[in-house]
Parts: sequence; C-alpha cells; structure tokens
Amino acid sequence: MTPYPSSHEPTSTEAQTFIAEMQRGDVARATVDLDSSQRIQFWSTFQSTIDIPFPSVATGREVDDIAAVTAGSKPATILMAEDFLDPMIDGFMTQQKDRIKLLSTSQAVDHYGGTKYFLGHEENVRILADLYQGRGGGDSPLPADENFHRAVGEALGYPKEAVDAFIAQIASLEEHAQQKGRFSRFLGTLGLKR
Repeated sequence: MTPYPSSHEPTSTEAQTFIAEMQRGDVARATVDLDSSQRIQFWSTFQSTIDIPFPSVATGREVDDIAAVTAGSKPATILMAEDFLDPMIDGFMTQQKDRIKLLSTSQAVDHYGGTKYFLGHEENVRILADLYQGRGGGDSPLPADENFHRAVGEALGYPKEAVDAFIAQIASLEEHAQQKGRFSRFLGTLGLKR
C-alpha cells in the first residue's frame, strides 16, 4: 500500500510536500495499517517542521518516530520504558531488528530515577544520553533549562523555530502556574521544594 495518490515513486520533495499538506488525522489514518517496511518508506522523506517536529505529533504513535529514525530521515528519538510495551513498537523492533542493530542506542537515568532510551545516529544518541543523565526538575543539580531544551531539540533534529516555540510554551505555562499559585501546590503534593 502506498500513501501516494499516483503510481510513480515520489521524489523526496514530492513526498515531503504530500505529508506536509495532509491533515494530521489523514497522516494517522494513512499510516495505521502499514507494515514495518511500508512505515519506514512512508517516513523516509520526513523533514522536521514547526508544525510537525517529529512524526508522532501527526499520528500519536511513537513507532512512527522509530520508523523515521530507521529510515534515516530523523537523527534520533527518545523512548520511555512503557513504549516497549506497545505492540506496534514491539512488532516493528522485532521485524526490523537487523536495521535497528545498525543504529546506536543508549539510556540515561534522570534525577528522579526514570530511564529514557535513545535510538539513532551515534553522535546524537551520545549527546542525548549525556544531557539527560541526572537531569530533572527544580531540585536537580542539572535543571532542564533553555540551554538543555535547545541542545535536545538540535540532537533530535528539530528546526530552531520548533524549539523556540516549545521553550516559549514552557515559559508561558510556568508563568501561568506561578501566577495562580498552582505550581507551588503541585510541587508540594509531590514532596518537592520549589
């Protein structure tokens, strides 16, 4: 099954334009029943944009991020332990194990003991693992500040505009929460100091 309306093999520009012009729901429907090889082919021309910085923004499925990394169109992705319980991810990783073996992998434990897993190009994976190791919230010796978010965004292949929008969104949420006093109450319920 090809997601493209024509019978010819699309060029990189045609494929990216096709994905960019599709509504997010259309991309999700177009990719839902693809096998692992078709999924890799679909995301092989992916280019990060401010609207869709990574494939799962359009589909809601982390397997699409892994497919883009496997296809070489995304430099790295971050996975959580629970992602490996997803049958789509498990099936994809099993079917594409030979291609996955060619990618670099690493992991890091954040300040709160949560483990993040990284998959992608060797340098990007190394950077992500270094950035996340021991990183955490406000009481962490390495808080997740603007420099952290910029470095993570770059290692994941996001455009500067998407990183800027994300940082602005975080700042807005923190400001709003602080104004309402919810931030302090929330941290208190977690037993954390502000």
